[in-house]
Amino acid sequence: MKTRNEILMGIISWAVAYVLVFFIVLLVLRFLSLRDRSLVILTLALSSVIVLIPWTAQKIAQLVGQQAGKLFYSGEEFNRPQPMFSVPEGKRKSGHYQEAFDGFQKIAEEYPQELKPYLEMMEIAIVDMKDKKKGDLVFHQGIAALDDKEACDTLLKMYKAISFQLEYKLPESHHPIAIRKHDLKRLPLE
Repeated sequence: MKTRNEILMGIISWAVAYVLVFFIVLLVLRFLSLRDRSLVILTLALSSVIVLIPWTAQKIAQLVGQQAGKLFYSGEEFNRPQPMFSVPEGKRKSGHYQEAFDGFQKIAEEYPQELKPYLEMMEIAIVDMKDKKKGDLVFHQGIAALDDKEACDTLLKMYKAISFQLEYKLPESHHPIAIRKHDLKRLPLE
């Protein structure tokens, strides 16, 4: 796919070529002794426009299409595949907590800057496996691995929310997943 500058340069070069051809034809007509030069000039101008329209329309459509396409596809390319969370999530839903934990641990090793595996491991350890020490270990591992301050803040908030749920046995409506989506502001996280 051509870049915007290449397309614009192509349009400009063809426009300049047509203008040069038109002026050469005008110079030739000046030296000819034709009675009705205006008819010849009009015919040449219309024929050059008719020839130019399909080519120019294609270039303009390409230019507009690329810009419109960037609204939906940023052009961002990934140099490696994105993490597959579905396998450990499925293991967790089916009650295989240790396998789910191990799956998220593997993802965290391959993608240390991803926040989700740390959140999921922490939740599995504390809520599902009832192992607060393992949850604490995951929390500290995540804080050490994550460089993004917002991700560290989110991990801290979720750690406090999950710990709060475990201590006070919140009703099911305040499950950490619901807390993650809605109720972080209502809980005493500070």
